[in-house]
Amino acid sequence: MNAKNELTSEIDYNNLCVAYWEVIVFVDPYCPHCKALLAALPGLAARYRFRLVPLPVLGDASQQAVLAIDCLSVADPEQARQALLESSVLRSLPPPKDGCGQVQAQRALVTAQILGVQGTPYLIAPDGRLRQGVPEDLGAWLGQGEGTP
Repeated sequence: MNAKNELTSEIDYNNLCVAYWEVIVFVDPYCPHCKALLAALPGLAARYRFRLVPLPVLGDASQQAVLAIDCLSVADPEQARQALLESSVLRSLPPPKDGCGQVQAQRALVTAQILGVQGTPYLIAPDGRLRQGVPEDLGAWLGQGEGTP
């Protein structure tokens, strides 16, 4: 058997990884525009991986919600994601204790400041394009740069 055949015989074609385009989305848990954007994400999940970054831009309630989500994300990332997506789950979170969530929240705030984020939602496309606000057609906006991630 030649080297090419040996290589292909070791590849499990049923378990090849699906490549996703990654999109970073800064969202405030209480931002109505963010909620509209988040509602559009499941329809694009087969093509894109969305990394949601909670960012408190709407005051004290947002700050407390982001800390609670960030705190929960250490122990239960899936529930933290659900809290960000669903207001009823968000309202049921206990308040963070002993500085829990502070490190993640501070990192998000510093990153947002470096990027010049003035509000949410704020998107970073796979090719590095930046956008504040909800695109009229999110799929089309994301697809514009798919040849150059």
